[in-house]
Amino acid sequence: MTAKYSTSRAHLNSREPQSQVYQPIMPSTPRLFRIDSQIHALCRDLSLASSLDHHFLAAKYDQLAELYVAKSAITRQSSDLHLARQAYDCAIEAGQTAINSAPSSYERGVRYCFQGKRLEDHFDKFDSETSLDAGINAYEHALQFLPAEAAALRVEAAVNRANLLSERFDKYNNEDDIDAAIESGRAALSIAGSRQRASICNDLGLHYQKRAAASSIPTEDLQRAVQYGIAACQDGRAADYRHRTLNLCVARKLLFRATGDIEQLVPANAELRGLLASAPADLRAQVLVRLAVVTLMLSSASGRRGVPLEAVQMAREGLSSARRDDVEDEREELVLLIASELAEVDRLGRGVGEIAAELRAGRDPILRA
Repeated sequence: MTAKYSTSRAHLNSREPQSQVYQPIMPSTPRLFRIDSQIHALCRDLSLASSLDHHFLAAKYDQLAELYVAKSAITRQSSDLHLARQAYDCAIEAGQTAINSAPSSYERGVRYCFQGKRLEDHFDKFDSETSLDAGINAYEHALQFLPAEAAALRVEAAVNRANLLSERFDKYNNEDDIDAAIESGRAALSIAGSRQRASICNDLGLHYQKRAAASSIPTEDLQRAVQYGIAACQDGRAADYRHRTLNLCVARKLLFRATGDIEQLVPANAELRGLLASAPADLRAQVLVRLAVVTLMLSSASGRRGVPLEAVQMAREGLSSARRDDVEDEREELVLLIASELAEVDRLGRGVGEIAAELRAGRDPILRA
């Protein structure tokens, strides 16, 4: 299946329809047919659009890029992904021209928001470092041009900037980035409406967890992560409430590790058990594995020896059904926790390292998954 359209700069300066703008071939599925029909319609619109309406052109190329990404997910054809890249390139170019020709400071700020989102999408799809940096800059410019009265847009720009800075911290481990992410998130929270606050608090909790992981003195950041996590979970009706609760429980567990405060494990245990009762199938495995970890930690902190059977059962079920990427950290944590406990009661005198190696290799039935 092939499709062609022109993404050259010449197209932005011409109202003439392009030759061979689109050449659909009969698709193999109804969904592919719908996508091809939408691509055809967009290419027609682009060929007829005014070369002076760059904001319109950028929006249309955004849509075209998304459609080619969706199509490539079905066809697995590199040519479709290449066309998606071309469409994004045209959208970014047209978007920058639209910014430069904005009739007012406010409109320029709005268009910088669109450009930031466009670059963010490009980074998400293609892991483009250039788009990551440019997206952060676009949101910074948006905040410079948007007036205080445009609070909703300022919140969106500040939150998105914070999340991109956090992504860049993941890549380069530059503490300035995570510091700036936290500052931007807190600025957004200070002007956010009630409906936005819980989501921003969840983001801030994750930013503080990241900064704590890079710090030699993580306690204060982890305390903040727990505080923001609690605030994020106040709205039990939120679509991502369960994921927010998981984030909070991770923060509590990390704070326990840093301080030895068992009072962090007690609510984490209760929160995870509450989640387990209502967790959908795609989340149940993650909840089970995290609950197994917390159960083991709580048992050990309470002075009990040996591995609780309940934790073993949860670990087995969770690890056998979870995607490995979702529980990789917890898998290793379970190995070390169980090895530590087994070493205390092992009659053969094996050390923690030896037992952990056997668990990782699957030679011990406890964590075979």
